[in-house]
Amino acid sequence: MSETAGAIKAFEEQAAHALMRAQEVADAVKEELGRAELRAERAETMLRLAESQAEQMSATLEQAHEELQSLRSQLASKTAELTASERRADDAETAIEQILDVVRAQLPGKLNIPSE
Repeated sequence: MSETAGAIKAFEEQAAHALMRAQEVADAVKEELGRAELRAERAETMLRLAESQAEQMSATLEQAHEELQSLRSQLASKTAELTASERRADDAETAIEQILDVVRAQLPGKLNIPSE
């Protein structure tokens, strides 16, 4: 019986040590879980911030795209105006040359200068 009592006592001591180690492991896991939860919360916060920044960048990009389209349209309009102005200037230059040719042709006769 004393052997049985000794065996039971040894078993109880081993169980107590195992229980103590299990409690230590559980406490360590609990701490690690707490740290993991904090990291997850920080990651979620950073994700929300990144998403917000991405939305802002997307809106800015869309606005820049719209402004670029507007500038392209203005450039096309100004290019058309320039082309029309150049055409009118060419036409005016041609008309002036024609007038000068007529004036030169008539001038010697009006001034009684012999033509060359």
